[in-house]
Amino acid sequence: SVLHGTIKHCHNNIGRTSAQLPSIETTYINAERYPGFIDYYGEETSMDEVFMEKYHTDQATGVEGINVTYATEDEAGILQIDVGAPLFYASGVSLSEKGEMVMYYKQLIRSDKFEFVCTVES
Repeated sequence: SVLHGTIKHCHNNIGRTSAQLPSIETTYINAERYPGFIDYYGEETSMDEVFMEKYHTDQATGVEGINVTYATEDEAGILQIDVGAPLFYASGVSLSEKGEMVMYYKQLIRSDKFEFVCTVES
């Protein structure tokens, strides 16, 4: 599905160490389906809260992929790392209880500041 009128923001909720930003996250939200989202979202609210309270939409399910990439010159400058340093690249979509896409995101995460742990249950 095509995303109309996207909202982009830099996100820093993984945990700041000194003045270093541990990740760069870009989130795409359908502005036609969620008009005024940017007016409700801020430092005091989470995206989940806005979706639930303003649009009565639950992010019921989703899919996330995690890969490895290497920092470009621009990314290295923002993250204060060397060009070519390894980064985690995570991307995914969240879906509503009706199966409609709520948002798509992509995230570059410093591999020296974050660890992914997966638990498999049967």
